[in-house]
Amino acid sequence: MLQGRGKIIRGEKKFNYRKKKYSNPFFQKRRKKIKLSYFSWRLKLIVIEIIILICGVVWFFCFSPYFNIEMISAAGAEKISVREIEDLAWRQAEQRRLLLGSQKNLFLFDTDKLIKTLNERYCFDALKVEKKWPDKLIIDLKEKTYSAIWHESSTDKYYYIDGEGNIINETNPLEIKNKNYPLIDNRRENAIADKKIEKQNDNIDYIVRLFDKFKKEKPGFTIERFIIDNEINMIKMSINQGTEIYFNTEEDMDKQIGKLMVIITEKLKDDLNNKKYIDLRYGDKVYYK
Repeated sequence: MLQGRGKIIRGEKKFNYRKKKYSNPFFQKRRKKIKLSYFSWRLKLIVIEIIILICGVVWFFCFSPYFNIEMISAAGAEKISVREIEDLAWRQAEQRRLLLGSQKNLFLFDTDKLIKTLNERYCFDALKVEKKWPDKLIIDLKEKTYSAIWHESSTDKYYYIDGEGNIINETNPLEIKNKNYPLIDNRRENAIADKKIEKQNDNIDYIVRLFDKFKKEKPGFTIERFIIDNEINMIKMSINQGTEIYFNTEEDMDKQIGKLMVIITEKLKDDLNNKKYIDLRYGDKVYYK
């Protein structure tokens, strides 16, 4: 049996020899050091170039005067003031957005915020805010169809409304120049909540239809306003110098109009302006004073 490097396994001699490797440690370490140093500086330069590029891009798009808004244009408004809409957009443009800069920059202008602001103040069928590069903001809108003018007596404010009682926008009574829409004077408690006239849809619909019928009839008098007060199922129509005509909203409209025209043409004639009221609410009878 041999000892040392050899050993006997099942009667056979097997010797394990370890091959020795020779290397120059000084040369290897030096090569790695040179390689790591080379890539380290190259990586730093690439990172610096990327940072400079990103800063340049951010400055160009967010702070460069090239993208400053030079024109804001609103189109499609009829009763709503175009200048008022454009002024709202310009005021927003002077505000900052996050920490980036002024919204006067077209990239930073928040179109969703402007749409929300306009919808809170007005009522539209359609509204679109579009950026036209490099320096224009276009507001394209379509107003809801006006049906009437609502006067809230408790606050003395006037509003254009649609047939469903939605408030389209507030208006100055001095700017109501024509009689294309019925003026509804609400003398009940405040009926406005969340840009809508509440619980008055039936009355609004009745008044609009009544107004349209008299426009076609050409009755010989001028309708000043319609009045809603605490009387149930009653609409008052004020004409000429204050004479009021009472309609029952539960009775046939055409029948009541017919009674009115008969009483005016056959009995009252030129004496109409001297009457305080004409009451059409009770069947075939007509009362006046």
